[in-house]
Amino acid sequence: MPRSSLIVLWAGLIAVGVWFMFQSMGVRAEFARLEFTARQDAVAATQDLKSTLEGRLTEAMSEGGPLSSMEVCASVAQELTQSLADEHGIQLRRTALRVRNPANAPDRFERGWMEKAALGSTFDNPIQPLSVRVTREDYVSQLEHFAPIYLAANCLVCHGSPEQIPADVQAFLNERYPADRARGFAAGEFRGIVSIRIPLILDEIP
Repeated sequence: MPRSSLIVLWAGLIAVGVWFMFQSMGVRAEFARLEFTARQDAVAATQDLKSTLEGRLTEAMSEGGPLSSMEVCASVAQELTQSLADEHGIQLRRTALRVRNPANAPDRFERGWMEKAALGSTFDNPIQPLSVRVTREDYVSQLEHFAPIYLAANCLVCHGSPEQIPADVQAFLNERYPADRARGFAAGEFRGIVSIRIPLILDEIP
């Protein structure tokens, strides 16, 4: 092959390599932007869920006492969580190692983080939320955000010791949640997590 043709060939290969390099840099930059935005959305959704649930439960407690609060939690918590998930456009739920509602049982990733990292942390010695980008089995990247929940003192009337839970609340729990494992907690103890997953999908390759 003539020398001039080799020069042209190598120049072309270098140009293609440079193009792919810049494309890769653009994709990485876009994923970084998506990840940053997703983290902000996850933090906002976590705060929104906690404050909204706390407000509803506090209102019910002040109007009708512990049983009223428990009834509100049982009837609207799941619906409210799904409504906020739809509003933020994310996957959002609450889960724990010891659940009251079997529908809130953790998957293996949530369980693993709670058992290995969060369990044993307290309100006074908290663990920072987990926020990490992972690639699912279908090769779709997503942000996984797990934020710890610590038991507030006013929640002991539903999640505390038998001496702290009123008889009418215990009767309600026994009837509504026969497999309930969410009692016997102390104030400030690790209760569970807010679990958020947000797909990181490029609209177009830069």
